[in-house]
Amino acid sequence: MVPLRRQLIVKEHGNLVFPEGTACADVLVAGERGGSFAGRVFWGLGLGGAYTFLMNTVQAWTITAGGTAQLVPGASFRAAVTSEYLGVGYIIGPRVSGILFAGGIVSWLVMMPAIKFYGQLAGNTPIYPSTIPIPLYDADDIWRSYIRRWAQAPSPPRD
Repeated sequence: MVPLRRQLIVKEHGNLVFPEGTACADVLVAGERGGSFAGRVFWGLGLGGAYTFLMNTVQAWTITAGGTAQLVPGASFRAAVTSEYLGVGYIIGPRVSGILFAGGIVSWLVMMPAIKFYGQLAGNTPIYPSTIPIPLYDADDIWRSYIRRWAQAPSPPRD
């Protein structure tokens, strides 16, 4: 990371696509600036540590929550609420965190039911990129084969 620091952090700060990259850049920038700007990073660290303590030691809640929507076939929701996500969410701010959360809602409650609905119209014919017909899939299989795969597709080069 050290040889690429200037290119990826200094020149691309504010243009980074992924929240993890933004959080990493903010931590490095905070280390250089110090003062109150670094306080944001330490608040995120403290919040994540307190959350982990309450979750693992006190066992106030579990790491995942979820369920299936009985009214809409293919719809489901999951929430893996870990201290890492909480700390990064605090560092990157509510705007980017809200965009990520909205993407999850659209994926699990809109796109997956649409894939299930239209996939059933295809019958026993698999639809790319899957090799198994969609009517045989549950919500987790649809997420793994379609939503997760689309999210990992390489993006076109930027000008």
